[in-house]
Amino acid sequence: MILNKEESFPLSSLQPGQSGRICGFDLDASREPFFLRLLEVGFLPGERIEVLNLSPFGRDPISVQVMEGVYAIRLREAERIRVVRDGV
Repeated sequence: MILNKEESFPLSSLQPGQSGRICGFDLDASREPFFLRLLEVGFLPGERIEVLNLSPFGRDPISVQVMEGVYAIRLREAERIRVVRDGV
């Protein structure tokens, strides 16, 4: 589900205020119920995603905005969501 892994990076590497476009998920993630739920709520390839907040001291969760929704996700899930810079 990843378009170009060389140009993509994990969502967890973004800082608050930074954004990108979802390009896919790590292969193993695409079969897990949590990631199927993310697809259902709009975490789709091509959608813009922005990191809003990180928990103190690098702990879980982080908050992100996709479309009109704001979601809290764990860092281990954010590491498996691949993004590219806007416009790529």
